[in-house]
Amino acid sequence: MPKTDNRDTLLRHWHLLKALPGKPPGITTREATNYLRDLGYSTDIRTTQRDLVKLKSVMAIACNKKGKPYGWYWQPGMGGDIPALDISDALTLHLLGNRLQNLVPESMMRVFSGRIEQARKQLSEHRGNWHNKVGISEENLGYVGPALDNDIFEQLKQALIDNLQIQVKYQSLQEPVAKDFILHPLALVLRGVRTYLIARTHDAQNDEVMPYAAHRFKSVRVLKNKKANRKNFKLKECLDSDLMQFGVAEPIDLQLKLDQVMFKILKETPLTKNQKLIPQQDGGLLEIQIRDSWSLKWWILSKSEHVEVLKPLHYRRKIAGILMSAAKKY
Repeated sequence: MPKTDNRDTLLRHWHLLKALPGKPPGITTREATNYLRDLGYSTDIRTTQRDLVKLKSVMAIACNKKGKPYGWYWQPGMGGDIPALDISDALTLHLLGNRLQNLVPESMMRVFSGRIEQARKQLSEHRGNWHNKVGISEENLGYVGPALDNDIFEQLKQALIDNLQIQVKYQSLQEPVAKDFILHPLALVLRGVRTYLIARTHDAQNDEVMPYAAHRFKSVRVLKNKKANRKNFKLKECLDSDLMQFGVAEPIDLQLKLDQVMFKILKETPLTKNQKLIPQQDGGLLEIQIRDSWSLKWWILSKSEHVEVLKPLHYRRKIAGILMSAAKKY
């Protein structure tokens, strides 16, 4: 590449920004200078240092001073892409940020936080009383997401990217102490506010896979040069199965009697696309083929004032038993 004119400051700054990584420890001033020289810029370390200090005053970049030499990097969620935002886009990002913070762990939010903060800063400079115009209201009583160790989550992601096995210490709900074993990571899945690693154990039979709650890993170590066994794994088939529903594989033909309120709600917002509603004078019937999962059971119990299980008989008895047991506590 031909030598670039030293007066072309704008392009030099642009390439310098593109060289910065998206997280600490960052790139050193010397490394950044060598990068610019490789592109044909005649510059030195002192000039690069001055450029970085100037850019830090107007851009979302940071200096890692935890050890020498110092490293420069983009603040979380920013990266080298710097698109402009109009007010409409900024409002959308602000709304998305409010929604995501209740759904994903903090370690994932870091990827978006820079963009969201950029949007909120732009909104704060706009005379539109924006904070009084958009908001989030949760439909249900939700959970606060469990804490997810950033270092452990990075190890899980890296193992997935490189298709490598991991040595883990995992604390299940059923066991009193954490256990050590080897896993073959296959996929990461978000379910509500929890993140799960879909994986095989080292001695899995018949390609069996299991979900492991990411926040229950006490330690994770990537095993270099030990490839994970991904034989016959298809994520879509996994998600379509009962694995993440924590129920039985076979669907049931469910019939519910609904009062007028619940009939109207399910007419507006169906449980599934294949549901059938039959109107009656006092409400109606719901006929649906659906998996017998924890989610279904909790939904029926939470709506027990408005719904009655009619079929199948074994499921009616199951729900009745739970309700009678609960009533005894009152």
